[in-house]
Amino acid sequence: LVMVAFIVVLMAIVIGMNVFSTMSQQQILEDSITSQLLSITVSARNMVDADTIDSYGSIEDVQKDIFNFVRTREKLRTLAADTGADFIYILKVIDGEVMFIMDTDEEDESIFIPYEIDPVHEEAFAGLESAGVMNVVDEYGSYNTAALPILKDGKVIAIICTDIEDEYLQASTQRAWRNTALLTGLMLVALTAMGLMVIFLLSRVARMQKMLSDMA
Repeated sequence: LVMVAFIVVLMAIVIGMNVFSTMSQQQILEDSITSQLLSITVSARNMVDADTIDSYGSIEDVQKDIFNFVRTREKLRTLAADTGADFIYILKVIDGEVMFIMDTDEEDESIFIPYEIDPVHEEAFAGLESAGVMNVVDEYGSYNTAALPILKDGKVIAIICTDIEDEYLQASTQRAWRNTALLTGLMLVALTAMGLMVIFLLSRVARMQKMLSDMA
């Protein structure tokens, strides 16, 4: 019983330490992605002109200012390519509906289309400078997203957002728990072997003691 208790406690300690280490590593990775996202988003916000964004209320407004629009979008696309961001985009409330005003997606350049926002976007529309990071799961996949408000005269006129696909977190999480399961299996095998060895040695000692007792 003492041996079994020792094995159980030892396994619990080792597995617990591994889980804690895994969770700490996950938090470090998440914090790193958060910092990266916010840094990119701040840089992106510095590339756009609040007055110009405020003037965009329809496709016609964009067409009238198409030169500046295209130039700004190209700057954001270059930033996304240089930093590894999947998408940088601007959302704005028009007639009570949140819509794309600008997007770096080269495969779909549609603008002024409705967008279903998530809590990270809601926080930015509420005026928070750092909206945080979360997974945005939609028809396009799962992304880590940061959003910052674009201000004019102290009011939020739009928000600018950055998406990075969360394959890093997903892969890291799967690998971490796979390693934990592997470690648990190896620990169980090793401790079971050790327990069997102890039982074998104890049985030999008992036989020797009996033999010595019989000889005596």
